[in-house]
Amino acid sequence: MAFTILTAVFAVFLWWLSTGVVFFATSLPYHTVKPVVAVSSAALLIALTAIVESAGMTGPLGAFIGFTAAIVVWGWCEALFLLGIVTGPNREPLPDGMHGWSRFRLATGTLIHHELLLVAAGLLILMLAAGGAMAAPLTFGTLWVMRLSAKLNLFAGAANFSEEIAPDRLRYLATYFGRARTTILLPISLIGGTLLAVHFGMMAGEAATGTLTQATYTLLCTIAALGIFEHAMMMIPVRDGALWTWIFAVKDTDETATEWDSGHARTGDT
Repeated sequence: MAFTILTAVFAVFLWWLSTGVVFFATSLPYHTVKPVVAVSSAALLIALTAIVESAGMTGPLGAFIGFTAAIVVWGWCEALFLLGIVTGPNREPLPDGMHGWSRFRLATGTLIHHELLLVAAGLLILMLAAGGAMAAPLTFGTLWVMRLSAKLNLFAGAANFSEEIAPDRLRYLATYFGRARTTILLPISLIGGTLLAVHFGMMAGEAATGTLTQATYTLLCTIAALGIFEHAMMMIPVRDGALWTWIFAVKDTDETATEWDSGHARTGDT
């Protein structure tokens, strides 16, 4: 039991810390973009090397290294998105009068390049870990599924979301969110996420204590549970951004950030 608890605590702490670091780094002034990309890219190379090494490990350390490396790769992809480097061909607010398929097409255009980057990164991780411990690809895959679900829910409609964390350069994305409502997609997503977390939890429970398998599935169960938490925050009038209040003092003041009219921050229709 102690091993399971410590493993879950490790996953929660790494999720909280890595998310905060990415938000912090991408909220710095514009002149820091190149140094941030350089440092994060160096971390990416180290993480990819670690994934190869972890794939050959048979003990629980392999799970922790693979999990941490996958988080680093994920953070690199998210940093490129939040910095506005890899987003999509559409970088404009949602025009008035856009509904249905037109709205979905324009929304997809705001982040399709980033989604393709995530898919490519996931495939690379899978190739690097092929034939060995699968903690890294399973972690990245779980993050991708939960994040894609969250994006779809934001588009469909969410009663609550933390817009204040986003850098000014990406504020136009908020115009594509469905606001002040919750659709049937959210409870479906919560049920799906819960089933995934339960599956991982059962796999961890069936494994021998202190093994690679138990560590891997405990980490996956925890990250899936955190994804459920993020979804639940869309229904509760509590700002999950409060978990990272220490980043707000350095909110991006980039002069080249996309200008957007506050009148565009309105309810999107499906």
